[in-house]
Amino acid sequence: GVSFAGASTPTHPRPPEAHTPEQGEGEARLWPVTPSSLFAPPKPKIAACGLGGECREGRGLQVRVQSAGGEELRYAVTWYRARDTREGARTLLPNAKGPSYVPTSLDVGHFIMVAVTPIRSSDSAAGEAVQAWTTAPIAPTPPPAVPPAPASDPERR
Repeated sequence: GVSFAGASTPTHPRPPEAHTPEQGEGEARLWPVTPSSLFAPPKPKIAACGLGGECREGRGLQVRVQSAGGEELRYAVTWYRARDTREGARTLLPNAKGPSYVPTSLDVGHFIMVAVTPIRSSDSAAGEAVQAWTTAPIAPTPPPAVPPAPASDPERR
């Protein structure tokens, strides 16, 4: 373990019941801080998150994530469909897994939102989820181009 000069081991595992000082009481109570709480690493963070790809049915969208702090992270990714980008109703896309999603006909006219939670690889500590939205609603796939009809040759009659 780690020891500090002058540090003592607390005789109780947690502070006693909370106490509100009465008028005139001036006693301050200090509780020992364990070394592990002093040096606990901060929760992992995402510096930037966005969606790449085309906002079109049948075209892939990809999550783009940049971690803060240079840690090795993995990500929990959850995909949603919504009518707008405000804090309105969202529909979970249960079949959407991982860092990419291909919008379907059900997504046409809707925005796609992704929530990405950073998870530190070394200790599985989870950070705060970050959201990213498509820049426009999903557009339908255009119909295939119809080749022009062959021109009739007037001399072939």
